[in-house]
Amino acid sequence: MKRLILLFWLVSVQTVFAEPTEIDQRILKAARANPTAGLIFMEVKFHESGSTTPKICQKIWVTVVSDQGKATLVITQASPTLFGRAAESSTYGGPAVLLEGVYTITSILCEGSTRFPGQFARFALRAGQVLNLGCLVVDYKRGPFNPFSPTRSTGQGQLRVEDLSPLAVASLTQRAPVAFSKAVKRYMTAAQAKKPQP
Repeated sequence: MKRLILLFWLVSVQTVFAEPTEIDQRILKAARANPTAGLIFMEVKFHESGSTTPKICQKIWVTVVSDQGKATLVITQASPTLFGRAAESSTYGGPAVLLEGVYTITSILCEGSTRFPGQFARFALRAGQVLNLGCLVVDYKRGPFNPFSPTRSTGQGQLRVEDLSPLAVASLTQRAPVAFSKAVKRYMTAAQAKKPQP
């Protein structure tokens, strides 16, 4: 009863949808290997103080840690740049198959730029759930340059959680159409304290 719902619906909808994509197939494989797991989709965006557009990161990596201490890296954006703009091949939003439990986002890396440590948000996942956790938005003010840790933010920031961006919805629908179509909105809870902190 608790086996991942994915095992049922990924197979049953193949007659309705085209062949599952590579990501759908990877999710199915992970689900078969972890019958007490669930599936999440999430996005992360950065807004530097004074900017109205999200910061472009080559990749955005998120570290989620279970209450049992197991850490998992989730890539939530891949944006190769061309002349300072995100390439058309960019992807937004990321999936992860995780064991049942309560998780904390403990680190976010804007590859090639800044690492943000801290406790950013929490979410709970039960076996068989397929959750859309929403988009974690980090509004931050960069701290003074630190030559001993140039990629670590020492500034202050505010956190909020909002809907996945239209870019993320389109990207996930294209990359994992079967799995993402089953996601239920149950947004992560942003930390209350100002983040990121040094």
